[in-house]
Amino acid sequence: MIRETIRKRLSSKIAFITKAARKTARTANKSGRTVSKVAKGILKTHKFGKDMKYLYHDIKPTKRKQTPKSVREAVFKRDNYCCVKCGSTKNLEVDHKVSLAKGGTNKMANLQTLCQDCNRRKGAN
Repeated sequence: MIRETIRKRLSSKIAFITKAARKTARTANKSGRTVSKVAKGILKTHKFGKDMKYLYHDIKPTKRKQTPKSVREAVFKRDNYCCVKCGSTKNLEVDHKVSLAKGGTNKMANLQTLCQDCNRRKGAN
């Protein structure tokens, strides 16, 4: 019961701060203040909101490891700098055959070269 009360209070505070940040951004554009200062304030507010969400939902953000550049380059070279589905050479990305969320790894056997369009079409299957 107490935990629910805390969640409601935090949710209302986060909503209030977010609303205030949006209002500030709108008024800053009208008054001629630099947008970068407002953007920094909004980013801080967004980070605070995310921190609060992790706090009261008892979840932690994932700490995803980047695929090393050497491995990425080796995958591109192995696939001849072409998308393995359509053969395109533009907007290439390294894609996991088995996603990291489903237990995949960053090893060469689990990586393939896809163009941005094919990778977005594939989704997180």
